[in-house]
Amino acid sequence: MTSKELNPDFSDLLVEDSVHEAGNTNKPSENETNRLSELKRLKIKFYSNVGLNIYDQDKLNTALKSEKRFSQKTKYMEGTAWRSHAAIKQSVFSYLEILKSRFANFTGVLEAIEGELRLECLGDKPIVTFTPKLLLGPPGVGKTRFCSELAKALGIPFYSKSLATMTAGFVLSGMSDCWSDARPGFISTVLLNGCIANPLIFFDEIDKSHADSRFETTMPLLALFEHHSAEQFEDEYFELEFNASGMNFMATANDASLIPEAVLSRLDVFNIEIPDAAQSRSIVNSIYSEILSQHRWGKYFNGHLNEEIQLYLSELPPRNIRQKILSACANAARGRDKPIQLRSSDFEKENKHKPKPGIGFLANHSGY
Repeated sequence: MTSKELNPDFSDLLVEDSVHEAGNTNKPSENETNRLSELKRLKIKFYSNVGLNIYDQDKLNTALKSEKRFSQKTKYMEGTAWRSHAAIKQSVFSYLEILKSRFANFTGVLEAIEGELRLECLGDKPIVTFTPKLLLGPPGVGKTRFCSELAKALGIPFYSKSLATMTAGFVLSGMSDCWSDARPGFISTVLLNGCIANPLIFFDEIDKSHADSRFETTMPLLALFEHHSAEQFEDEYFELEFNASGMNFMATANDASLIPEAVLSRLDVFNIEIPDAAQSRSIVNSIYSEILSQHRWGKYFNGHLNEEIQLYLSELPPRNIRQKILSACANAARGRDKPIQLRSSDFEKENKHKPKPGIGFLANHSGY
């Protein structure tokens, strides 16, 4: 296999032409034209008549009639309420296979998503959709990066929110305008600013929410993770229901016991283990090939790592492997014949660049 087959630039998933339905003779409005132009600019495949209205225009007009923040709120609502669904591209299954080699310990969740997408392909107009999923595992196994790369592979936008830093549920569902610092919530903002109805929404560390009990964070998640309730997701700022049922949700956690049972029961749970020796080597080689393919200088390096380096890197957390390889490549670039072969000494130099531990109290702060 070529490096392209193993480690593609996922942006090439976005070059297919958009699909327009025959017989659609209605002239689009200016707002609709702008939205379609954005879809084309992002090269997202879509069906022009498959989608949903993210809010009801009549209900919006009624809600805003006597609003004290009328001009401020209507500014958020500029544009059409219609959002198309991103369609499944023919190449998506090939790229999911490639992800299995790059994230070998995520094979289970990838197979589950692949199965749901294949079922969707039985229909006439398959769209990117899957049930909410939880990636449960220790820190450093690559959960966040996996979700970001998954969105690229599926050809849909990626939005993330860390619940570890979220102070209250209104961060997701909006703050009532009775408060001076009132603002829309994360979900309605994504829907209003986005150009499709089914992006990938990533909730990181849902087990680490430390919100005040008066500002419960669980309730918005309960609504979002059920299709029928997501259709009527209320944003308190607008006092309006948004249709968030098209959104695809992924969440991560380290400890399932800290997640309320009502939330956990709405998620397909996948235990992400620390990669074994074979998986780790596969991940190392995949990351190395990916780095070489992403940089113009990559063509000057030998495409294979020796056994000693593979063993050294395979013992590191996936999140650290990339930086170690980049630093070693920088060390190896000094006066070496091409193609450059990375050596163990290139990684030893990288380790020597680390600051030495301080004395006493300073030893705990040597990274500052």
